[in-house]
Amino acid sequence: MPHYPLFLWAVIRKPSAIFGTVCEPLSVLNVLILRDRHHPLDIYDDVDIYARLRFKREGILPKRRFLSPNLQVCIALCYFATGSMQNLVGDSIQIHKSTVCRVVRRVSLALCRHMKNYICMPSINGQNANRQKFHSIVGFPHVLGCIDGTQIKIKAPTVDENAFVNRKGFHSLNTQVICDPNVCFLNCVVRWPGSKHDSFILRRSNIYDKFDSGEYSGILLGDSAYPLKKWLMTLYLNPSTQVEEKYNSAHTKTRVTVERSIGVLKRRWSCLHRGIAMEPERAAKVTGACIVLHNLAMLWKMPVDDLVGQEIEEVPQDEQYRQLQDPEVQEGATVRRFITQNHFT
Repeated sequence: MPHYPLFLWAVIRKPSAIFGTVCEPLSVLNVLILRDRHHPLDIYDDVDIYARLRFKREGILPKRRFLSPNLQVCIALCYFATGSMQNLVGDSIQIHKSTVCRVVRRVSLALCRHMKNYICMPSINGQNANRQKFHSIVGFPHVLGCIDGTQIKIKAPTVDENAFVNRKGFHSLNTQVICDPNVCFLNCVVRWPGSKHDSFILRRSNIYDKFDSGEYSGILLGDSAYPLKKWLMTLYLNPSTQVEEKYNSAHTKTRVTVERSIGVLKRRWSCLHRGIAMEPERAAKVTGACIVLHNLAMLWKMPVDDLVGQEIEEVPQDEQYRQLQDPEVQEGATVRRFITQNHFT
């Protein structure tokens, strides 16, 4: 991933372009104020202010308090990190719930505008580095990334509610992600209802067309929910030889990277783990924003020791992709057989 300037501070410097204006009624809550010892409104009480200035405090102060861009970022980060309801976030920093809601929406949109800059497939040199690092795990060759889907719990939508109920029985977005060996995300698709199958989402994504056309020189590793393709290697469902078992073992130990990446993502931004109490479109923006922030945190080498953990979502048998019904499966099987015989014998 290329090195970028400190994005969050860059955003803070451009409030009108990125965030617009957010106001908070002063009368709603008492707020923490850093006082200027030379400012008359800070050093005098209400009686002295009127005696000296001939106006009461409320006649001098504006009716609404403007939230600075850096405070807006902090409010959004607090919500992303804790996963608390927005009224609890508001109480913790003495901001009204409705303001928290608006700020989270604005910051999420601002971050999502930068998704192409921070969530992207690597350059040629980056692809070579990924292949080498994945190979160093247990010797699986030509791997550019690992792919998986993860369910993000959301508020029950008012339109097409049943479509968002996943196989585990709750409303969600099925989010497709591809990760590199450094626990960064190279690609994400955040728009499909929880009932949609992983293979359905993949086939309708831009990354499918790019790999299918040969734009990238390498392969992805996926679980049995995905189709076997010449560029997407899956497990042998019923390994019959020792080399097939060795292939499966290497595949599993390499692909666990994506499960670890999802685990770190959801532990860093707990709103993704606890659920986002928003309609699908807004929940998708929050999810995308959290993935951007995750990549930025990895780029800036934020610690992950306290976040390490794997979220392994077992795929029920009836969700496994029916490989034999895919006319292109033979080409993928040939590539898998070649890898098995030349690297795991």
